[in-house]
Formats: sequence, C-alpha cells, structure tokens
Amino acid sequence: MARKISAFLIISYFVLLLFLYFIPLNLSGNGRSSDKLVHFFIFACGGLLLIALKHSGNKKMFVLFGTAVFLSAFALEPIQGLLKYRVCDIMDAFANFIGLGTVLLGYQFLKVAKRFIVFSLLMLMPFYLFFSFSQLHGTFKENFGTPLHLFLDLLLYFSITYLALIVGMIHKIKAVFWVFAIQILVLPLLINQLPFNTEYSALYPIFSYSGTAAAALLFFLLKGRKEQN
Repeated sequence: MARKISAFLIISYFVLLLFLYFIPLNLSGNGRSSDKLVHFFIFACGGLLLIALKHSGNKKMFVLFGTAVFLSAFALEPIQGLLKYRVCDIMDAFANFIGLGTVLLGYQFLKVAKRFIVFSLLMLMPFYLFFSFSQLHGTFKENFGTPLHLFLDLLLYFSITYLALIVGMIHKIKAVFWVFAIQILVLPLLINQLPFNTEYSALYPIFSYSGTAAAALLFFLLKGRKEQN
C-alpha cells in the first residue's frame, strides 16, 4: 500500500512539474521574483517528497526519485528554452536548486538540532530574530506581493514552530518553548495593531496558523512513530 502511495505521489509530482514547465505561462505581471518563487516552491516540494521516501524504507524508489529530481532541476530549463512561448533562464534553475537545497539542508539541521541542545539554541535565536524582523516589517509582502508572501510566511511559521518544539519537547527547556509558543500564537492576531507600517490581510492569520499546525502535526507524528519503534 505504501509503495502504491509513493508511486502515485511521484507521478503526480512530475505531472505537475512538467505541466508548469511546458504550458504557456507568464508570471512577469505578478512581480519580478514571482516565477523564481514558483520554481523554489515546486522543488521544495520535491525535497519534502524525497525526505518522505527516505523514511518509507523504499531505497530503490528513493534513489530513482532523487536522481530524477536533481537532474530535472537543471535539465528542464534548456529544454524549456526550445519552446517558442517559453525562455531559458539560468536563474530559474538556480531557484530550483535553492528550493531543493533549502528543504534538504533544513532537514539535516533539524536532525542535528534534535541531538544537540546547544546547536538547537544557536539555530533558534538568529532564526527568531529573522522571523520577528521579517514579520513586523512586512519584508516578504513588500518584496513579493500579497499572494506569494503568505506562503513564505507560512514556511517561516512552520520552521520557527518546529524549532521551538525541538527545544521544548526534546531538550525539555520549557521556559524557552513557552516564550516562543506564546508569540507564535498571538502575533498573527495582533500584528496589525502594532506600530509598524505594514498592514496584513485577513488571510495572514489563516496561513500563519496553518504553518504552525502543520509543524506541530509533523513533529508529534514523527515523535509518536519513533516511540512505537
């Protein structure tokens, strides 16, 4: 059953990837960086699927998908350039590798953070500063516009929540955990009331809490599976 689900997810991923690469699509009207973010997100999803395959225990499928997604990150761009209605942009390929690398490196960092308390705290503090600055000053909204910044903010809330859970639940530093947890839960509701220039839409709390909920769900799912084994 797990093998069939994995095969379905892989096929669905590559169907979506090829669809986005070869249909007549123009994102330039949504901002200079819009197309780069699409490339980033689609290959970030590929990285997440690669991690899921690693945990599934199907080594052959993991190796085949890993090879295919790494080759696709570069090879699809020159192929796209052969089409009359699309162009080859080396920066799109770079965005592909950034999306893939961000997820895979983040996964490795989180594995190390679970083992070493000092490393987890060293990760949490600068990331928290970046999180706070980007949210209070609307960094993503100002640079990427309303539709795309919501997904980046969701990713930030996911990451900071997962790190806080590692510190609080694995390393048992409950005081630090609750300081971050309270801010993560309260900030989406109060951010428009704070004395900053950026004004967020009504969708901001929904996306923010979705990132937090996804991180908590994944954390406790993996924790429960580890305890069963």
